[in-house]
Amino acid sequence: MAIRKPDADSTVQEAREYVGENLAGGVECPVCNQHAEMYRRQLTGPMLRTMAQLLVLQLRPATEPNVRYDHGAKWAYLPSVPQRSRDVATAAYWSLIQAHPERRGWWRVTIHGEMFLSGDHRIEKFAHVFNGSCRGFSGPMIGPADVESGFDLAAIKEAAAHG
Repeated sequence: MAIRKPDADSTVQEAREYVGENLAGGVECPVCNQHAEMYRRQLTGPMLRTMAQLLVLQLRPATEPNVRYDHGAKWAYLPSVPQRSRDVATAAYWSLIQAHPERRGWWRVTIHGEMFLSGDHRIEKFAHVFNGSCRGFSGPMIGPADVESGFDLAAIKEAAAHG
């Protein structure tokens, strides 16, 4: 049953329900008049390559520049990684990467991210995002080769070791 558009006599809870029911197509909030919409995000080839370069940096000794050991994990300074896309933070919706809790610009590839990049873990293709938080996933299960044909983490690691 569709929820009717709230009017001046409606409660805030009724407005919330109305917005929640209509997020998929986008809706104007009857309380604050702002546009609200559920966005569908997916990984891209440039994001995948940036994640791989972040992992390569993260695997270096913590004594090297742009790498640190903190909060029980190794972190890499993302701005030092060559990037063709600045959207790599999208990968955090799938828990493939994680931002440092206190240091801006420092990120790490999680164990799930490393397994995904290696082809040992698959994720649902789409993350459904509202107001900066992931509300769920959908689509077929994919691996890195589904995002970018010919993706090879071992080759990226090898090139970095000799580059």
